[in-house]
Amino acid sequence: MKRFSCSRFAGLKDINIRFKKGLNVILGPNESGKSTLVEGIYATLFKEPKLRMSVTSDKEFHKRFMPHPDGDVIDGEITICVGDKEY
Repeated sequence: MKRFSCSRFAGLKDINIRFKKGLNVILGPNESGKSTLVEGIYATLFKEPKLRMSVTSDKEFHKRFMPHPDGDVIDGEITICVGDKEY
């Protein structure tokens, strides 16, 4: 992965993180957003774009990561490099 960005995801706002080739370490104090960043990357890759509030896991996701009190939209974008091509 080369880059992760989002304008809103839980407590993250206007994030643009570039990863270097090899191992990248996310370091920071408690409650600084490290786990939220990882959850944002995971959600961008694997979460369906439309939540179904009849599904328990989607309800829990909404409760944990939708911006409060005024937001019902989150986003994320990932750039992946394969060889010399970006996707």
